[in-house]
Amino acid sequence: MSPDEIEVLLSGCARVWDLNAQVERQCDGSVRVLTEQASAIVAWSNAADRSCWWLTIERAGSEGVDRSAYQSVLPMLRDLRALLAPDLPPARLIIAPSPDNDT
Repeated sequence: MSPDEIEVLLSGCARVWDLNAQVERQCDGSVRVLTEQASAIVAWSNAADRSCWWLTIERAGSEGVDRSAYQSVLPMLRDLRALLAPDLPPARLIIAPSPDNDT
């Protein structure tokens, strides 16, 4: 997945989750999602021996950083949503083409 696609995905998630967030691509290709509660950096590593998603979290007012690896984008997004939008009720993620997509 390209950095542009990751940025679009996370910008869409921020809108759907109704977050007041800044989503910005970093010079290393990762994407940062910044809210008042936390800063999250999402990166896709496509190594020959191990492809995975990396989620790095810095919580406001606390020291240290949490870093987790995910084999699939779905659990990574679930954990990101739980961190950035903890008051939202449980939901399902459906990935499908838009109705106006002719392909």
